[in-house]
Amino acid sequence: MRWDDRIEVWRQPDGYWRWEYVRPAHGSFPEVRLLANMAYAEREEACHSAATSYAGVPIQDAPHRSRRTGRGVARRAARAALLLAVAVTVWRLQRLLFRRAVRRAAGAPARRRGGPAGRAGGSAGACAARRADRR
Repeated sequence: MRWDDRIEVWRQPDGYWRWEYVRPAHGSFPEVRLLANMAYAEREEACHSAATSYAGVPIQDAPHRSRRTGRGVARRAARAALLLAVAVTVWRLQRLLFRRAVRRAAGAPARRRGGPAGRAGGSAGACAARRADRR
């Protein structure tokens, strides 16, 4: 242990406590940060765990941690939105394919999208005649 080593403790947005061992950069050695692998319900639990892992290292409150924990929340929200979009797309595709399969099994032609102007040679009168024939 060096004299400038420390343990930082902070409360996460979800209400749990975390700690991190910090050894600042010294000479040619880079800064070292070791994050605890668990979150704790109480601050005292987190401090006890840190003191057990790094005996003699001073424990202090972290100056600011909102940036690091905020990215995790944003990442989870983006992942959930993407998953929802994929699920809706798969559901709509399955629904479309199932309806087409049912129509083909019943002997009906696949339904076309678009109005009568979108079909070659179609007109509003021709659509009305076709509807009358079906009745």
